[in-house]
This record gives sequence, structure tokens and C-alpha cells, in this order.
Amino acid sequence: MTCPLCRFQFDSAVVQRLAYQIIETDEALSGLVEKFPADDKESLEVANKLLWKWDFQVDKVVDTLENILDDRVSGMFYRTATDDLTSKEKNEIYHQARRPVNLLRDQLKILVEEKRTTFETKRLVEIEEKLRRLRSDLAKARLKARDEIYEKLNTVGAMGAQNDDDTETASIQVDFHGLHTSEMD
Repeated sequence: MTCPLCRFQFDSAVVQRLAYQIIETDEALSGLVEKFPADDKESLEVANKLLWKWDFQVDKVVDTLENILDDRVSGMFYRTATDDLTSKEKNEIYHQARRPVNLLRDQLKILVEEKRTTFETKRLVEIEEKLRRLRSDLAKARLKARDEIYEKLNTVGAMGAQNDDDTETASIQVDFHGLHTSEMD
């Protein structure tokens, strides 16, 4: 492979290894790959393909993986067979949990657009710092929303409740559908 700018010759495997190094070293990306609902090899391959698809824009890859996880939790939530919640109640729980995520996402879109149209160096540095903080807050808000939805899913009716007063024979029903094994702990 030859660099189009400097004509330096290098092995194409270097670029391929670079993608995996980015996945391993980027904290947000590696955390999402661990939570991805597939085995380790397949999760890495998905992240690798997304890096190439998004031209190595890690933020877009993180956003895509977050969306996949969010969609998975919401699908699990709406498919759960519980007689204790109506569809309207599930909708309200879901939207209430996701409200902070949506607000942060809107703020992020505005800042990204401002960054795209700003040419002043000092302002660009400020925007980059705000974007970094906002992306961190967004990741935390998404995790909190998924946890809230999961918690609501397991606190309705018999879910999450001890079903017998005798501590030796009692059991607790918990729904782990859609969770990665590391999240079940």
C-alpha cells in the first residue's frame, strides 16, 4: 500500500491493526464492545467495520453502538410480557427514562453544527472541550436510562420480588433478557 500524500510504502496490515488498537485504547469504544450482545470476536469485528464505515470517526462509531444497545433495551422492554403494565404505561416509563438522553443529544447536535461552521481557533477549542464533556454526559445518561428501564422491567409485579416468605425456599424472579453477562453481575 502507498500513501497518496507522501508515496511512502507500507504494509496494509498496519492500517488494519490500527483499527483494532483504536478499539482497545478508546475507553468509550472498548466499554461498548464489551457490552455488545455478541461474543468477543464478533463484537470486535462489528466495531472494526463501523470504524471503516465512519472513516475512523470514533464518536460516530460510539453513537452507533450506543443506539444499538438502546434499541435492544427498548425492544426488550416493549416485548416483555407483563400484565402489570399497559402499553401506554410502558411508553411513559421509556420516554421518561430517555428524556435526559434526548436533551443531551439535541445539545450535541447543535454543538457539532457550530463546530462545523466555526473558524475561530479559540472558539473551536472551547467547542471541542464542551463536546468532550457532553459526550461523556451523554454516555452516562444513556447508561442511566438503560438501567432505569431495566429496573422498571424488574420491579413490576412479581419481577424482582421475593415470592415466598420462607427464606430457604424463596426465590426472586429477575429478567436478564438482553443483558451482556458482565451486566448481569
